[in-house]
Amino acid sequence: MRSPGVIYRRYRQIKKKILYDKLAEANKCLHCNCHYGKRVTYTDEFGIERVLKVCNYNSLLDEGRVEGCTDPIQCNAFANKWSKEKVIEEVDKELADYNIKKRKYPELTVLEWALDKDLNDATKNPGVFGTFIIKCIEFLESILKYK
Repeated sequence: MRSPGVIYRRYRQIKKKILYDKLAEANKCLHCNCHYGKRVTYTDEFGIERVLKVCNYNSLLDEGRVEGCTDPIQCNAFANKWSKEKVIEEVDKELADYNIKKRKYPELTVLEWALDKDLNDATKNPGVFGTFIIKCIEFLESILKYK
């Protein structure tokens, strides 16, 4: 069995990796990361829904002018819409919701479970149900001592 220190270090490593991955994804030159990038859904003449990536920069300058975004890497108007603080805030929201964390990051959930309070911490401030469980554990430990 690993010590709580080793488990906590692994927990911190995983949280830091999640944050770094989200920051790297937010800083890529992609259409979805551009402040001026918009997605327009339309139906073509055959009834099939299509998605068009539109650069909204020129339409802000000249009314009625719309350009398709072909390559955000070579675009001179590319402006990242994600700041570091916004990404950190989004990751914190994601990790605060137990259901999202359980679905996306199961290893993090397991490590949190492993780091849950041990018996010494539980004896400091037990509730009614906690007191009952502690008494049962103490009773079972006393039986094991005699066997």
